[in-house]
Amino acid sequence: MLVSVLEMVRQKRPTGTLWTVDDSWKRDVTARMKEKGISRADLAREIRALGVSCTPSAITILFRKETKQSRLVPYVHKVLGMVETTAPVMAITKDDAFRRLQRVWRDLTEAQREHLVATGELLAVKR
Repeated sequence: MLVSVLEMVRQKRPTGTLWTVDDSWKRDVTARMKEKGISRADLAREIRALGVSCTPSAITILFRKETKQSRLVPYVHKVLGMVETTAPVMAITKDDAFRRLQRVWRDLTEAQREHLVATGELLAVKR
């Protein structure tokens, strides 16, 4: 009986695959939230309604610059009605990697782009 009571009060934390949350993803989600009139607290509430423990502070942490991965991504997409455009950290295909590269590319300066291309050319040289 004690075990079942503990299971009933235990919070269900997000489990499963970690997803990449880069600056581009954060901007897209923020824009979608603004479009739908949803605050971070509302987003946390809606995720909790899905049966996953999520506090407003968890959402704040999700949007911090240093946060690079999260298990909340599928729940955020579900609440906001977004199509998942990122790939799980552990399951990146060539197309997913290319999409990530495109998102990074648009945030780079011209000098950074030149550096990235030069690095890519060095990596592509067959030895």
